[in-house]
Amino acid sequence: MKTAEKICSDLEVAFANRPYPGDDFIADTAEGDPSYEGNDAAEFFKGMDWKDFSWSEGWAYPDFFAFLTPKGFAYYLPGFLKASLLDFDQAFEVTQTVCFTLTPVETWEQPALVKMRSDGLLQYQKNKLDEFSQPERKAIVSALHYLSYEYKKRNFITEVPYEELALYWDILDDV
Repeated sequence: MKTAEKICSDLEVAFANRPYPGDDFIADTAEGDPSYEGNDAAEFFKGMDWKDFSWSEGWAYPDFFAFLTPKGFAYYLPGFLKASLLDFDQAFEVTQTVCFTLTPVETWEQPALVKMRSDGLLQYQKNKLDEFSQPERKAIVSALHYLSYEYKKRNFITEVPYEELALYWDILDDV
């Protein structure tokens, strides 16, 4: 199995040409609503290179990930994955959020989640997942396999099926 450092290097290579989405296309925002978290997410990530993301900066804001646009999601995902790989124990909660976001909506089986399925949500997630190139998908699969291994090794209990998720992305990668 590859080391976390090697997978991080693979992420850097795979996402090297991923363009910055632009300050106005990082997160979903709501003009005129100062309490909307998407506005805070856009401001937090504004101008930030994905390679510069670290848990010390973003640990207090794990929910920001949910507000990223498809282009913002694709741009910042390698930073989140890299931080998860290099500081697995510290990043446990946010790692779950990231991987849950990568889990296809149609595979959700928990009753509370099944109720949330909708055509709009399916399309929203499809738009996010369609952003990735084949080399980016391969790097994501590698990261998911490693995270699955780390969860098993520590006997962590989680609702995110990492092994199945990695297999799903493997299948996507073959398409």
